[in-house]
Amino acid sequence: MWRVTRVAASVTRNQRQIAGFHRFCHVRSAHAGRDGWLPVVTAGGAVLLGLSLAEGPIRAKAVETHQEVFVWGRAGSIPGGAPTDVLWPTRVPWFETNKAGWEKVAFGPNFGAALDRSGHLYVWGEGSMPGTFVGPLEADIQGDGRGQAIVDVQFSAKKMFALTKRGHALVFEGFLEALHERAAPLANARELTAKAEAAAEGSEEAAALKAEAEQAERAAAMSRESKAPLVLRSTAVPGLPRPGRLSALLGRGGSVKQMSIGLEHGAFVTKSGELWCVGGNEWGQCGVVPPKQKGPMGAVEDRSRIEVEFPVRVSMPETAGPVVSVEVGGRHTTLIDSTGRSYAFGDDRRIQLGLGDTRTGGSDERHSYGVMHQDALGGMKVKGEIQRSVSYRYYDPHMQSSPKEMVPPLAVNRPDYPPASFYRCGEDFTMGIFRDSPDWYPDSDMTNVIFACGENGGAQCGRSTHQQQQVWSQVRLPKHSRTKDLRCGQAHCLALLESGEVFAWGSNPQGQCGNGKRSLVPKPIRVTQRPVLQSSMASAVTPEQPATLTPQDIYKQAMYRHASERMEKGKDADVPLPPVQVALPGRVTSVACGFRSSALICEVPGEASS
Repeated sequence: MWRVTRVAASVTRNQRQIAGFHRFCHVRSAHAGRDGWLPVVTAGGAVLLGLSLAEGPIRAKAVETHQEVFVWGRAGSIPGGAPTDVLWPTRVPWFETNKAGWEKVAFGPNFGAALDRSGHLYVWGEGSMPGTFVGPLEADIQGDGRGQAIVDVQFSAKKMFALTKRGHALVFEGFLEALHERAAPLANARELTAKAEAAAEGSEEAAALKAEAEQAERAAAMSRESKAPLVLRSTAVPGLPRPGRLSALLGRGGSVKQMSIGLEHGAFVTKSGELWCVGGNEWGQCGVVPPKQKGPMGAVEDRSRIEVEFPVRVSMPETAGPVVSVEVGGRHTTLIDSTGRSYAFGDDRRIQLGLGDTRTGGSDERHSYGVMHQDALGGMKVKGEIQRSVSYRYYDPHMQSSPKEMVPPLAVNRPDYPPASFYRCGEDFTMGIFRDSPDWYPDSDMTNVIFACGENGGAQCGRSTHQQQQVWSQVRLPKHSRTKDLRCGQAHCLALLESGEVFAWGSNPQGQCGNGKRSLVPKPIRVTQRPVLQSSMASAVTPEQPATLTPQDIYKQAMYRHASERMEKGKDADVPLPPVQVALPGRVTSVACGFRSSALICEVPGEASS
């Protein structure tokens, strides 16, 4: 702590030249008697500066914060479970019991995981019987990952993958079986209770079943209240480079620095810039040419399941540099190399590879030949070249089994966009983030835009539903904004802006967009907590109302009744008050999407409430 001892109107000439001030205060430290001169604000409005004449720093008290985690979406993937889908961002108090703080939340179809800042992993999920839930519980990792700190966790459709601080990529093959085993007492209790209720009342069988059900309920209660860690056996992904001298001597590229896990396949980037893929490969998404299918195939028909059981190193083009980052979708892979070039391979049936409009022969077919062709009708002939990097013949499968350079978005009335900052992928669509502001703008003023391509049947491309599939088109986020992070689920997205706002769009059948509805969200909407009705509107809420009836809907109904009564009966009643919008607390620092669930982490000033 510093204490002001006196103020001097002038000091030495050198001190004045350094700070540009003519008035200084002398301060003394409470520790070790250190002192020095510091400039003060003059009457002319000069800005207060710190001067190195003081031997010790002036420390301001740090603002205490705590984290709050909000989750919504599919009931089976909510921590602790939920009776129905959660349609609004809902605070989960369990997360606030961890003093280390949270780094990431991840979701699978009916399960999830959270990673704290100390590298510990916590998991939860649905049992084998619907309505039985396990966790959240700390994971007791055994096997190759024992004792290692975790830095990333992701899910495929049935497995959990983790990346350790040392660079080991781990797979938990028996993750679902461990969840089902832990939930077995709950499932057994439900089954016996159902049998006891179905048995004839008053019979010996009913009495015996009732006794067994009561005993099973006690065992289920003990299992539900148990906080014992869930034992999970981990295995290093076989065939991937591992950290150590042996890998370096064999030229295997060293440890894994980044991974991306999709529905059916995964990709891993090593510190030396190599890309390795494993998993489903029927569309060449692992960079390996799949076997040819017999007979002709339609444009959207599925191919027979082909799997790459051991990781393969993807062969990059000669002009490509070391791989920097990778992102995978349902059946396609995108990557960025050290030169800034972007490449993609895999399924291209929905033009999700960003290679241009590859659905046609490469010309504008708005005036294509029909019964009467354009030459007979007269007029201007239109055959403008469509921007694309590959083309498919009539019977060719729409896929690429080796990396192809992506086509950049079309720049309209502006210079070409710079290389993409990063990509995110959903099941069959791709999002790219491109800098929008001039390159001479400082980082503090930088803005960017999001372009989307691929499937748009669920409005996952964030613009409209006018096109079933689309080439690169801009997402309708606020102008002059800067997207800090972007996450994609199966068919929905969350964007975190630099301002701390969160926007959601896309498919919404289980409330994963967080607006209280289940319908499509074509245009990005701001994510908030559930609005609160005014006290005067409390009588308008009834138990019979569906869960998808939002406070805004109730307000609209009240306004309609008010207008009708005023026009028909001439009543001049009080105008209904709109609901109060409830913003997310503090500042959002992280967002997460997985399959049909969403989450975000907020840094909230003040201590956590007990």
